[in-house]
Amino acid sequence: MTLTITDITTALPVILKYIVPGFLFLKIFSFLSGRNDYNGTYFTVFSAVISYFIINIVHFVKEFVELFFPVGNFPENLKFIAYIFVGVMSSFVLYGLCNTRLPRWLSSIANIPNKLAKKTVKDYTTVKFFNWATKRSINKNIWRDFIDYKKGTTFKIFLKSNHTVYEGKYHAYQEKGFDSWFILKDYTRNDFDTENKFDYREHGRPTLAAINLKEIERIELLYDNDTKIVK
Repeated sequence: MTLTITDITTALPVILKYIVPGFLFLKIFSFLSGRNDYNGTYFTVFSAVISYFIINIVHFVKEFVELFFPVGNFPENLKFIAYIFVGVMSSFVLYGLCNTRLPRWLSSIANIPNKLAKKTVKDYTTVKFFNWATKRSINKNIWRDFIDYKKGTTFKIFLKSNHTVYEGKYHAYQEKGFDSWFILKDYTRNDFDTENKFDYREHGRPTLAAINLKEIERIELLYDNDTKIVK
């Protein structure tokens, strides 16, 4: 089946209607809250889901108002403006709710988008499904696809400059291009040139190691036997 220009121009308003309101909602909310959770391919999926809810909310309000004041049918371009307006205003309202002292039950409802986003990027079944369907990672940070947040993941990091190997549990990762950093906890360090070794168990205190991506030659990931990451 070949798509024509007419088919594309006909479908474009529908695509915009089900993407733009949710897209603006997520972008504004993530900017206001200083979060980077809403990134990657799944961003489009969330935009569509949120747009769907926004459209239904607008239709519900219109039907409710018509019970008292007949307003008739609105042109599609006016409906689109209404969807965008609701999407933009909802992001400000949600941000305000998340940063206001509220009853616990109401605060929990306001934080549902944050919890849903975090659960999606860390849910192994969801990640594998999207990887299979799209042939690419759904996360902007691809390491999220391979880190076992439940069982833990051991990183074995080999440096470029010398024969030094770090091995420890994944603790954090700061993504900043070639200036990204890996943070390992409870780590060991082996320098095979100088035979200088470090073992957190001999140190007697909690330990962290920060390693810059530019210094890394390769990384090996080690999992527990019951991990779901590589099955």
